[in-house]
Amino acid sequence: MTGGRAAAALVLLLALAAPAAAQVERLDLEGAVAVSEGEEGSAALRRAALADAVRRAVDRVALELLAEGSGVVESPDRAGLRAVLGADRGAYTARFQIARVRGVRAPVLLAADPRAEAEYAVLAQVWVDRDAVRARLEESGVLVVEREPSGGGGGGYGRLFVVLDPATYSGYQLVREQLEGVPVELEPGRVVLEVPGNGDPYAALRRLRRAAPEGVRVEGSERGGVLHLQVTGEPLPEDPSELTP
Repeated sequence: MTGGRAAAALVLLLALAAPAAAQVERLDLEGAVAVSEGEEGSAALRRAALADAVRRAVDRVALELLAEGSGVVESPDRAGLRAVLGADRGAYTARFQIARVRGVRAPVLLAADPRAEAEYAVLAQVWVDRDAVRARLEESGVLVVEREPSGGGGGGYGRLFVVLDPATYSGYQLVREQLEGVPVELEPGRVVLEVPGNGDPYAALRRLRRAAPEGVRVEGSERGGVLHLQVTGEPLPEDPSELTP
């Protein structure tokens, strides 16, 4: 094999071995921070306005994904998105940069402070990693993506096992009462229950979230046909034998 052919073959092998590229979307939009009228721009204001633009870009993608998803459990507001995605929206981007500095302007168009006299704004370019945003929404239980049951052939879901880890009273009671779950494994800090009937993990998660008492948060994810739940509340007793079988 000639040197040129060998090099071409190596490039092809590397391309085949490389993981699939993340789904990245570029958004061009403004960000702003409240300032006093007449205040001059600074590096700190540019950073704050850029961070606001990044937040807006990531939140826009998150809301688009929630609107597209057929299994949305709840549609969070701005505060809810912060709780789900965290304060650092940059973690969900490939990169971002300032395209143009707008500077100090009035009246206020974007800054959230209703008392603001003016705002410092920038136009930013933000490359949002849609896969990372989608993964976080699914992990938090806000977005439940309907997937085809394993095995194909239209046979539906098989038996569903629910894992409570960590195990809490509220989670245990929810699965027992709402899904008629039967405990099959009991150990300190962890309980596995079998749910009768059609073992659709996404329908089960939606039902649990709807039935959860006020103040009880239910998060879950499906892995290999098993629904892994995290439910807030008091932990179950150290001795599993104290539970009602």
